[in-house]
Amino acid sequence: MDNNKINYNLHVELIREKIRKRYFKSSIYCTNYREVLEVENSRFKNLTEVSEKSFFNDSKVTFIKLMVILTLFLLFVIFDDYDEIYRKTTASLSFWAVIFLLTLNLFSLFGFVFKRKSVCIKTTNDFLIINSRKKVAWKEILTTGIFTIPQQGLQTLVIIGTIKKIFTVNCTDSELSAEDLIQIINLHKNAT
Repeated sequence: MDNNKINYNLHVELIREKIRKRYFKSSIYCTNYREVLEVENSRFKNLTEVSEKSFFNDSKVTFIKLMVILTLFLLFVIFDDYDEIYRKTTASLSFWAVIFLLTLNLFSLFGFVFKRKSVCIKTTNDFLIINSRKKVAWKEILTTGIFTIPQQGLQTLVIIGTIKKIFTVNCTDSELSAEDLIQIINLHKNAT
C-alpha cells in the first residue's frame, strides 16, 4: 500500500470517528445514523442529469399545518358560541376571537401561496454549494451518511464528512431525497 492510500484511509477513519462522537450520543432521542457510500435506488443515474443544477427547499407543510389548526379553532369558536356570536354586539369575546383566527388564517394562506423557494443545493463541476454559503470541493468529500430524527416529523439530514469539516444538509423540506443527494455526490466524485 502506498502512503497516499494510507493517509486517505486514516482521514476517512478520523472523520468517521468525529461523526460517531457527534451523532451517536443522541441515541437517547431515538435518532438513527447510518453511513451510506453507495445508493441503489436514486432517480439520478448519470452525471449529466445533475451537473450545474440547483435544488430547492419547497416545503409548505408548516403553512398547511397552521391553516388546519387555525381552521379547527375557528370552527370550534363559531360552533361553540354560535348563538352568542349573533346575539351580542361586536364587543363579544367570541366575535374578536373569530376575527383574530380569520386574520391569522389569511396570513397563513398568504405565506402558503407566496412562499419563495430557497436554494438548498447547487452543483457545479468543481463544488457542491450548500445553502448558498458553504462550498465543498467534490474531491474533499470522504464519507456520507444519513441521520434521521423520528421525533421531529422524521427529519432527514445528510452528513457529509470532508477532509476539514463535517457538513449537514437538511433534506426534509428539499426536493431532493437523502439518497438522491448522496448519489449526486457519488456521481461527481467518480467524475473527478
